[in-house]
Amino acid sequence: MENSEKGTPTEFGLKLRQKLYPKIAPRAAQIQPYQTLFEEYKFSQQEIDDIVKKVPIGKAPGYDGIDNIIVKTGKEEHNIKSYRPTSLLTTLGKLLEKLLLQRFNFQLKTNKLQHPPQYGFREGKSADDALLHVTSLLEQARRQEKHAVLISLDISGAFDSLQYSSIRDRFAYLSLFSNISETLLDTLRNRKVSMQTSERPVLWKQTQGCLQGSCSGPAFWNIVADEILSVQWRQGVHLQAFSDDFAFIITDNTREGLRKLSKLALDMFKEWADKNKLHVSMEKSSYVLFSKLSEKFQPFLLSHKHIHLRWLKAHVGYLGNECEDQLANEAITKGDPFLLPKPLYYLKAEIKSAALSIWQVNWDKGETGRSIHDIVPRVSNKPVRWNREEIMFVTGHGPFPSYLLRFNLRTHDNCSCGEKGDPIHYATKCPFTLFWHFQTPTVSLKLQWLKNILTYNFLRTRLRLLMRFICDENNLIIEDNN
Repeated sequence: MENSEKGTPTEFGLKLRQKLYPKIAPRAAQIQPYQTLFEEYKFSQQEIDDIVKKVPIGKAPGYDGIDNIIVKTGKEEHNIKSYRPTSLLTTLGKLLEKLLLQRFNFQLKTNKLQHPPQYGFREGKSADDALLHVTSLLEQARRQEKHAVLISLDISGAFDSLQYSSIRDRFAYLSLFSNISETLLDTLRNRKVSMQTSERPVLWKQTQGCLQGSCSGPAFWNIVADEILSVQWRQGVHLQAFSDDFAFIITDNTREGLRKLSKLALDMFKEWADKNKLHVSMEKSSYVLFSKLSEKFQPFLLSHKHIHLRWLKAHVGYLGNECEDQLANEAITKGDPFLLPKPLYYLKAEIKSAALSIWQVNWDKGETGRSIHDIVPRVSNKPVRWNREEIMFVTGHGPFPSYLLRFNLRTHDNCSCGEKGDPIHYATKCPFTLFWHFQTPTVSLKLQWLKNILTYNFLRTRLRLLMRFICDENNLIIEDNN
């Protein structure tokens, strides 16, 4: 808020509450006839223990004082909307919410009330699954030579703007009548936000918004968002969501048809948003148009017959790449299709783990690269970031007489000083490289000596300078063949 704001701390606190949680007249909730509540089993000790184990430690406590950051976004410093209020909820309240939600989500799953197009806050679904579905729809449109548009819509302050009346209406529409659901709805009644000031706490009645960090917020949001996701859209219109981010994929044979379908879909989405007093953020919403390649470029190509389109086979001549292409082609053309009910990220993790295990076995049983294996015994996708000079020194594959002799490029392996010219000799004994010498290690500590050199930056710098000298003054330090 601007520095010109005046008033007592209490008045200032009330102004903050009004900005963050403005009073909006809630629409009247739909009156439902009295329903008999389903009987629920008591919470078992096992359920309570499982939830308590998952409660994160180190969190700031609520009013109950039981220990279980205020987060702000990097936007305009003086705009109160740039700050995200993090509410401190009681630990026992969180425990109760988690117990209720565990039962509630089971009820939704059992009655098949969770719509597939929602990929956020859903067990067994992830952003990878959402992206895979989008790309598959766009690829299908490309194969059918249709126009397609991807429209991404972001709800501004979705969780802060979620109306409690909308949540109650959705519970009633879905006939979610049980002690669990009623208790969840009770958590929305008589909610008050409190902020401590130097004078006294400032209270504000809350009629909308799910607290940042609350356990029930995602479940409540999905219940309301399912209303628009469950709409029976016209052919060519698909809507999916990941939390509060929605995406339309719309396809049609003509541009005009695509325009009409898009307008119809967006009008229905706006009607749902207005009904629930939600606002679409135009700054964060966007669209991408995918036109038919043949319709756009065919006249040009026909009038310029000297221009040809063809695949560039960049892998030709490389055995490994050609084998990879062949295996990839066989994977999609041969074999029987099967359904594996696991998310994409799980499959990636399993494949990565299996590949690393095979790699590790081959690395441990290999006959080459043993000097490297002693220093880096565990395989990893992360590079060790050694430069050229360090690799030459560790492997011994460099301008050393001991290495050149192996390939009959020298008749002996002597240094100009008369001793065997291997990497250790030049790093510790050779008089020509005295300026860059390291302390001579014992046989038993040679491995640790190498690891220390490759760990500390100042030792690595000295090693690089040593190797550059050996490469530049090779004729000086290597004894002539004759």
